[in-house]
Amino acid sequence: MNDFTKDELKLILHKFGYLTFSQFQGLGNLSMKINNMIEDYCEHNGHNYEFSLGRGKCENCGELE
Repeated sequence: MNDFTKDELKLILHKFGYLTFSQFQGLGNLSMKINNMIEDYCEHNGHNYEFSLGRGKCENCGELE
């Protein structure tokens, strides 16, 4: 499950550019983690229905919804 949309993640990463150096340092590697979330983001297209589970399964990443 994606808690943020891809656009929201891009906005968060963009806002990091407005932080001072000391503010940015306090975030550790958070910007790298958000960038990885953007790269790994799946739109969950093409669901196969899992009858045993009663839920749809994404054909791209295999996540159950």
